[in-house]
Amino acid sequence: MRKSPVVDQTARFFSKVHSGGVCWEWEGSLTPDGYGRHWIDRKGPLAHRWVWEHLVGPIPEGYEIDHLCFNRKCVNPDHLEPVTGEVNRSRIMKDVVAIRVANKTHCKQGHELSPDNLLFRKTANNARLCKTCSRASNARRYQKSKLRV
Repeated sequence: MRKSPVVDQTARFFSKVHSGGVCWEWEGSLTPDGYGRHWIDRKGPLAHRWVWEHLVGPIPEGYEIDHLCFNRKCVNPDHLEPVTGEVNRSRIMKDVVAIRVANKTHCKQGHELSPDNLLFRKTANNARLCKTCSRASNARRYQKSKLRV
């Protein structure tokens, strides 16, 4: 049986990283979820975990590595943070909701959420409301109050 040559895993790892921008983008293989996978001896640790363990140190027991930049391909240790699974999932949910809200172009009734048709409510998530729907709702509430008198 022929032995394969010893390969410097760090050099091999960084040959698959594009570090031209703020994020260090993984250009090797990806998981179905879009995370980098660094193959070593038929094992494929996640690239962001591998880089953390080799450049920063061990990941505490029960912790996950969170991408602060929201880029799953990023392996820049400055963009990574070990957190509990609970913290990681709560951050993900907040981000998903914020992205959905920010990307909404129309309200449920189909009115465009353009700058002149938006109201902002000071709440925990700084809700964006449709001005047309808010006016209609206020008018209905006013009419009901007149009937009660």
